Amino acid sequence: MDLITAATVDRDFLVCGDAKGHLRFNQRSDLSSWTEKKPAHTDRITALRLTKDTIISASLDKTIKLWDRETKKQLGMFVCSSPVVLLEVFPEVQTEVQTEVQTEVQTEVQTQLVCGDRLGNLYFLSWTK
Repeated sequence: MDLITAATVDRDFLVCGDAKGHLRFNQRSDLSSWTEKKPAHTDRITALRLTKDTIISASLDKTIKLWDRETKKQLGMFVCSSPVVLLEVFPEVQTEVQTEVQTEVQTEVQTQLVCGDRLGNLYFLSWTK
């Protein structure tokens, strides 16, 4: 296994990132069984965070990427001005949205992030699912 440079865990799920930009996943119920490496970034992963539905990764390749927690498919990406060294997630905010065409109320989940790069820039990001 390559050098692990970031990790995050919750009740039943563990995610690790390595120096080559790969992600690996594990269910805590079976810590001896890891998934294959998933190419995620082109440089070292510096931070990982989990929400209920999303994995969020940051890297020295200047990107923040959002991944579906179940399918592991990329949902979105943000490019910073320099390598990302800080990533935090605000608690998820649920908002009700009523569309003009329909009378039903839909609930959107918004994930808010703050990240920082090596140039000292702070970015406040919002992702609505």
